[in-house]
Amino acid sequence: MANWTRQVNYGINNALYYFIVELIMMYCNHPEINENALKVLARSTAIIFDPRRTTLDPRRIYIGGKIMKIRTLLIIASLFLLLFNCSAGIQAKPQKPKAPKAPTVDVQAELQKGINLYNNDTIPEAINAFNKVANADSKNATAFYYLGLCSEKQGNNGDAINKYNSAINKRSEYLEALLAKGKLQVKMNQYGNSLDPLNKIVQIFISKQMPPNPLLGDAYYHLGFAQYKLNNADSAIANLQKAITIIPQHPYAHYYLGMAFYNQNKKDLAIEQLTIFLQLAPDAPESPQVRNLLSQIAG
Repeated sequence: MANWTRQVNYGINNALYYFIVELIMMYCNHPEINENALKVLARSTAIIFDPRRTTLDPRRIYIGGKIMKIRTLLIIASLFLLLFNCSAGIQAKPQKPKAPKAPTVDVQAELQKGINLYNNDTIPEAINAFNKVANADSKNATAFYYLGLCSEKQGNNGDAINKYNSAINKRSEYLEALLAKGKLQVKMNQYGNSLDPLNKIVQIFISKQMPPNPLLGDAYYHLGFAQYKLNNADSAIANLQKAITIIPQHPYAHYYLGMAFYNQNKKDLAIEQLTIFLQLAPDAPESPQVRNLLSQIAG
């Protein structure tokens, strides 16, 4: 019988505890109990709901013609104290005003604005516009591509490569970004690294049976130039010939093709290509050297 009484008493204690907490939260209409109420709750429950107390308090008090247990009085008193503190805490602590919502960005309009600014060589303002687009739409590959172009114009080549990579990661077959990355790596003398994005352009054109266009011709030229610098004469010749097929008026494709033939001691082919180079770019910095070389070959 004693064990049963202890279990009942322990269950009543826990039920009263959760009842009071729920009542406070309903009264406050607040997802969390405020600090003042929490402190009072801790003080009160330490006395009233100590789980180690498993027997009813035998002490009693005579109130209003009825005998009540002291513990019951403590529960009632604590309930009113908690409600009072909760109400006072909420009234004393006004709700924080909601932060104003950030203005929505018209992604397409802002992107076009950035492109116009970039084309007008207004780079800082263009970067600001492209950053707005990237923040509003983190998957916008075009914004990252143009951010790369802007960084390259500012001479931040490392950042430009990172931006081109971001654009390619968001759109794996982004031809312009692949070409920009490959060309910049050639410019940075990273000839081996440039082969991957440039070859990927060629593979995309072949796999999709896309008709050749100047972008592909430019990719072939930079592939040929990179292979020339890596002393891979056969690969250089093959790619430069493909570039000339697409862009016949590309002077430096003829120049490096002629130099590749010359290095292979194919003098007639070298003379042909270097002569075309002089016709297309008579005032190029390499032109005096080419004229001297042609005179040596002819003599």
